[in-house]
Amino acid sequence: MNVHINTNNNYLRLRCTYHGKRYTLALGGLKDTKTNRKKLNALILEIESDIEQEQLDTTLKKYKIQVGDNDRFTCLELFQQWLKHKANFVDTRTLDWYKVVARNITESDLAERSAEIDNDTATAFYHWLKCSNLKPDTIRRRIEALKACWDWGINRYVVKNNPWAEIGSLIKAPQLDRPQPFTVDEVRKILSGFEEFYPELFPFVKFLLGTGCRLGEARAIEWKDVSADCSKVEIKAQLSRSGKRKPTKTGKNRVLILPPSLQQMLSSMKGKGRKLVFAFQGEPISDYGFYSRWRRVLKKIGVEYRKPYNTRHTFVSHCIDDNCNPVEIAQQTGHSVRVLFDHYAGSLGSSPKLPEMFREK
Repeated sequence: MNVHINTNNNYLRLRCTYHGKRYTLALGGLKDTKTNRKKLNALILEIESDIEQEQLDTTLKKYKIQVGDNDRFTCLELFQQWLKHKANFVDTRTLDWYKVVARNITESDLAERSAEIDNDTATAFYHWLKCSNLKPDTIRRRIEALKACWDWGINRYVVKNNPWAEIGSLIKAPQLDRPQPFTVDEVRKILSGFEEFYPELFPFVKFLLGTGCRLGEARAIEWKDVSADCSKVEIKAQLSRSGKRKPTKTGKNRVLILPPSLQQMLSSMKGKGRKLVFAFQGEPISDYGFYSRWRRVLKKIGVEYRKPYNTRHTFVSHCIDDNCNPVEIAQQTGHSVRVLFDHYAGSLGSSPKLPEMFREK
């Protein structure tokens, strides 16, 4: 254990050694009790994680806000401290989204209020968001961010209660329409369109449509992830929109077993001396660049626009319609079987034929 709990005159403090130097973190008069020691577990884990990643804040300022007088933190200050914590774990795009929530706090009357707000104040903020003409799902996600922030505050002994927990569970986002997969004819047009207008992106699009792979995961595939005969591809990571490499969405690796057409395609692409399997003009495929080219191609070929992610819906829906084994589809795509049926079954317009349960004698 890199971090140790120590006492001084019956008050707790933390000690750790980093690069041969010893550091002591006073805890603002936190008494040595069994309950207070438990409350330090999350802080200890955070410091140990920073030490392992060579990111310890040697000024200790990052960790001093964990305990102390609750009244000295306003809602805005608490959220800003949580943002600093989240910056160590999320990409830039996600952090920018959280900053929008911080701006909402600033624009409302929450900014200068003590972080120990009650349920009525939290409810008033929810109604303030509703008056901003935001979609219910957007409001729900922002309340979830606030709930996560206050949960973090409770674990760090900054606040005692979470006023957002009940509100988040009461917000019901409208059910989304089922995705509209591309038909076989539309798939052929899309492939022909990319082969004509952006031939360098053609293999990438064919791979998406033929495997149902997530875009970020396909962009991150390296040749070392492909078997020697190109019959298998191991999905180990994804590229975020900012280009940062990170674990797969589920946090688990999986292996795609490729059909002969994709196996042959990858075999023909080997030996080009690049690290990534799919690239554009010698660089990793840009998320934004691909979206704009995708839109352009669909417009030129006369196919109704759906986002590139619809390639995943298309693959799964056609597999289900062709009576493929649901468990195998889920293994291939990284879904759960339940999600597979909840979101994709019947999306091609087919419906199960009901058996005749009660026959007349």
